[in-house]
Amino acid sequence: MVAPHSFDQRVSRAVLRRLANARLRSGAEVFDAVVERLPRTAGEYGDRTEIGTRITVLRSDVPSLARGATIVYDSASYTTEELGALAAVTYTVDERDEDDTFVAAYWVTKA
Repeated sequence: MVAPHSFDQRVSRAVLRRLANARLRSGAEVFDAVVERLPRTAGEYGDRTEIGTRITVLRSDVPSLARGATIVYDSASYTTEELGALAAVTYTVDERDEDDTFVAAYWVTKA
């Protein structure tokens, strides 16, 4: 018998699946993600703020994304018209932003 998932894990999964606005692929791994543009603090003392792109994923879908990994929109999940608008977008992982037991967030840049 398989042990049930914890309440926190079920909540994390349900919320991310509900809020996911993209189906992405990195190598062979395909996963749902929340892609958002957010203020990002930079500089040695946090003295600069810029707008960056952050993706949030379930760790059960994609355990880890290495710095420099390439992320694209999954071609099997979108129509031809949607892919036409998204085809030029390729992300590269810049750094991990947040990471907890169930969810991880990464700052990415457009390649």
